Amino acid sequence: ARSQVVEAESLRALGYAHEVLSRSEATLDQMDASLDKLQAFEAADPCSESQLMVMREMDLASSYIQAIGYVADDVLICSSLGRSVGSLPLGKEDYISWEGVRGRTDVTFPFVPDQKFLVFEKNGYAVIINKDLPIDIATLGDDVSLAAFSPVAARLFAQKGFLKTEWTSVFGKRNEIMLLDSGYVVAVAKSQRFEMGAIAALPMSYVDRKAAELALLLVPLGGMGGLLFVIAFLYCARVQQSMPAMIRNELKRKEYFLEYQPIVENR
Repeated sequence: ARSQVVEAESLRALGYAHEVLSRSEATLDQMDASLDKLQAFEAADPCSESQLMVMREMDLASSYIQAIGYVADDVLICSSLGRSVGSLPLGKEDYISWEGVRGRTDVTFPFVPDQKFLVFEKNGYAVIINKDLPIDIATLGDDVSLAAFSPVAARLFAQKGFLKTEWTSVFGKRNEIMLLDSGYVVAVAKSQRFEMGAIAALPMSYVDRKAAELALLLVPLGGMGGLLFVIAFLYCARVQQSMPAMIRNELKRKEYFLEYQPIVENR
């Protein structure tokens, strides 16, 4: 029962990881499309009204992007948020991807101090993403841990619940893996298109509870199966001991032989 439940919960965790990965890939697709379009419409002044209009249009058309802007010297000079917000310091990047994307994973803004954002910058233009969006999926319970991360930088972009950074580097040559570690059923999936991975971890308490429930079902079934087996065995034994069966077995063992007895008729 426990083995079956571990397999089922591992597949459930892998499903969660792929869902997080799918949302992360969709976010990066929108980011690439937006940055490419800004590069194509690049103006002499990246903060001109025409360029800001392009930023607003792409911002409204994107389901995962909160804002788009222009960055210089680690400062968001202008953005689709409007000129009223002014310049916003972003801080140094946390990592640089193979494609030259500068990633910042814990950016805060004064108008929402309790919320952290992801900022991905390339060639001066940047997109701002809410950190909770990639992991905002429906799960079996609130104690399911989720994360989106960079396999290259071994850095978590977004996370919820208990997670170990060691889980970001367990792939080897595989694109997905399932394991049991630290009291969790863990599934890790890696994107084949981006430098992106996703983690989902379910507490072993899920396994213990469901294994007990399954055992309560399997034990009576096993008992009934055992009883039926005993009945069948006794029936077969009885059949084997019946006279026709005994004769057949004795014939196979060649235990019968002929005896000739003279027949005498007295007159």
